[in-house]
Amino acid sequence: MTSRRRIPKLAFVLYVVVVAASLGVAAGTSSIAFDAYNTEWDGSSSLRAVASDSDIRALTITEPAQYDRVEPVGAVAFVGAPSDPSPEQLAALQLFVRAGGTLVVADDYGTGGNAVLEGVGADARFDGRVLRDERLYYRDPALPIARNVTQHNFTTGVEALTLNYGTAIYADSATALDENGTPVAAANGTVELPGSLTPLVRASTFSYLDTNGDGEPDPREPMAAHPVVTVEPVGNGRVVAVSDPSMFINAMLDRPGNRAFASALIEQHDRVIIDQTGSTGTPALAVVEQVVRTDQRVQVIVGVGVALAVGFLAAPRRERRHPDSDSS
Repeated sequence: MTSRRRIPKLAFVLYVVVVAASLGVAAGTSSIAFDAYNTEWDGSSSLRAVASDSDIRALTITEPAQYDRVEPVGAVAFVGAPSDPSPEQLAALQLFVRAGGTLVVADDYGTGGNAVLEGVGADARFDGRVLRDERLYYRDPALPIARNVTQHNFTTGVEALTLNYGTAIYADSATALDENGTPVAAANGTVELPGSLTPLVRASTFSYLDTNGDGEPDPREPMAAHPVVTVEPVGNGRVVAVSDPSMFINAMLDRPGNRAFASALIEQHDRVIIDQTGSTGTPALAVVEQVVRTDQRVQVIVGVGVALAVGFLAAPRRERRHPDSDSS
């Protein structure tokens, strides 16, 4: 066989690299909304980038059992726009919080967020109606800017938050509700919460819950300074409720205050967990990566395999001559 008919080794290697890279991009990204591997406007890949910028390890969890290999103390777990959680997920989250972890639950209209809050023993609940503010907003009253910020470690450097069709938070145990189910405001225009539930950020006193969905304030939709972020102790840990999961998506993270808030939450901890349990869009490479990073047995197997592969490639090879070739 002539050398012209042989595929050059370098060209073949380059071909394999290009194909592998192309498959890697496809297998390492997602198009699911709120997904940590979605780099489009509705993904939350930027949240992982915030952790990386702070030199803090970010881990994506896709199965409740993976919490068994995480040290809760010093860790913060983000659960954004969750679907209805399984009993296994609730049990894992409850153990994580009660053992000293910080759980951030971000939701607005779905039932999943409240199911998680109730399941871990938190008092905060998401109202579910759109919170609007006709005076203090970004581009639209449905994107209110909340500037009433409480001084706390989790609000370090935060001057405001920008919501995107978010809702409000009330206490399941003690918030007074009117006949429409709207939290009753005190004389100072704020919705009061029990002592165990601390409001970290409130909307302005001109914010209201749009009960009938007409986009306008009505007499039966009283204005009040509704809480949009709260924190409370649960066991040895803490639960932070955020009334808008889109606050952490790529398109909203750079709106006023949102990135600073994400950074404050992350930088108070040593490890970041992005919980994507139940997601059907987690990329294959991401699943493999997390298994390798959380399972020591797999790490040993991979390490041995890599060492053997490197040794094989580095070993000198003895050239073989075709028996019909000229031996002179």
